[in-house]
Amino acid sequence: MVKKVIVCIFLMGFLSIHTLAQTHRQIEIFDIAKGKVVMTSQPNPKVNLEVGKYLAGISSVYPKLNPVPREGFMIKVPLEPSVRVKTQLFTGPVEEVIIIFPAYENPHLMFFDDRGRALVFNFKGDAAKLLELLNFKP
Repeated sequence: MVKKVIVCIFLMGFLSIHTLAQTHRQIEIFDIAKGKVVMTSQPNPKVNLEVGKYLAGISSVYPKLNPVPREGFMIKVPLEPSVRVKTQLFTGPVEEVIIIFPAYENPHLMFFDDRGRALVFNFKGDAAKLLELLNFKP
């Protein structure tokens, strides 16, 4: 009987560890033309710091109706902990950012506000630095 209890406790612990591992979000690089994720990476402080710089460097609202191009790639970066942004165009917390790299124009970023609305902005910053940190060559 004692062995059964120990085995049950062990299995419960194992299942809870597995559940915690699934809640950890990864950085994903999505190839638009292929329509699939081509690379994943673990979040790290250097990437979060770089994306935080992009958020602080928001310069204008992205002017086009559709922010997703036909060619290029997008990088989804979960921010843990969330980043508090305070600019003239947006103030609030950001939990996840999608940096969009069109094939023939400068990158821009998109995130969702606390009401679930997609917000798309141009930003100042060296987007190539993020690619270098992720060791991704398009």
